Amino acid sequence: MNTKQIPPAIITAATAILQPYFPDLSAAGLIDSLQNRQKAAEGTEQQYFTREDVATMFKVSIATVDNWIKAGYLTAVRTGRRYIRITAASVKAFTKAK
Repeated sequence: MNTKQIPPAIITAATAILQPYFPDLSAAGLIDSLQNRQKAAEGTEQQYFTREDVATMFKVSIATVDNWIKAGYLTAVRTGRRYIRITAASVKAFTKAK
């Protein structure tokens, strides 16, 4: 989202809607917050991959990915009882080592 593309009428309306909750909010403050949020979002990348994503990346089976996790080549975290996600950092490190 580019804050330069937001019409001034929208900024004014959004500021008016939010002011009861944030009394010190101004149109300039809202624009600054949006720009800071945009900059923060640009620096982030996907933090986790599914086992299927990793299997597709390396053209291997999911069982092979599971073996790599068990061997410690990839770092996995459980995001629920049945859901496993693999950290992007471990995939990147594995790619460099391979």
